[in-house]
Amino acid sequence: LHPAVPHPPRASSILNPFSAYRNGEGMLRRQLAALATRHLVNIAVAHELTDQPRHVLESLSDADLIELIVTAVRERDLVTD
Repeated sequence: LHPAVPHPPRASSILNPFSAYRNGEGMLRRQLAALATRHLVNIAVAHELTDQPRHVLESLSDADLIELIVTAVRERDLVTD
């Protein structure tokens, strides 16, 4: 028997970027800009906006994280329209 290996806890997100995007890209960008880096990373991970590992995301600037989130949300929005 192999012991069960627990899955790491899923990141939680304090902001749903898809909901914020419905109010406009500018609104999403302003809301993201008000957040700490760790929250930006959690949003990207929790909403599966990138395949990049957490340690790579944590090394990005806030501006790069915001661009990653906005771009991913915009692309998914185009797919669902």
